[in-house]
Amino acid sequence: MSYDRIFIAIEGGVVTKPTLTHSKKGKIQCKFGVVCQPKWLDREKSNGKYFTVSAFGKIAETIYPMLKPGVPVRVEGELNDGIYRDHLTDEPKIGRVIYASRIRTFVYWKRRSVSERTKQLQENVDKMSTPKFNLDDLPF
Repeated sequence: MSYDRIFIAIEGGVVTKPTLTHSKKGKIQCKFGVVCQPKWLDREKSNGKYFTVSAFGKIAETIYPMLKPGVPVRVEGELNDGIYRDHLTDEPKIGRVIYASRIRTFVYWKRRSVSERTKQLQENVDKMSTPKFNLDDLPF
């Protein structure tokens, strides 16, 4: 049995501004960079691993407006390694590209205090309460 494809799931932060491109055939691609670092590594000594993520089609359209540098993401997809030459030093390097099949962002909304949540829940309950009526008006 041959295992030609490697599937991977990473969590990290977006480090490059995403780009959205359209091919001549109408295919949409969103490309951005992600850096992830295992928790067991010392953050001061290690810079983590850099991945280029490419998403296509509906995933690319959906995820593009949500991404900006610094946003934490989880990417699942197929890992491909390629060799390229650095344009500054002309040295061969290995590039890691993930063709995403699923991308999740962790956007943090403004947190409310417990008292604000309680007030809002009470307002919702008050709106849902049934109107008061007179028992004498009932036909039975």
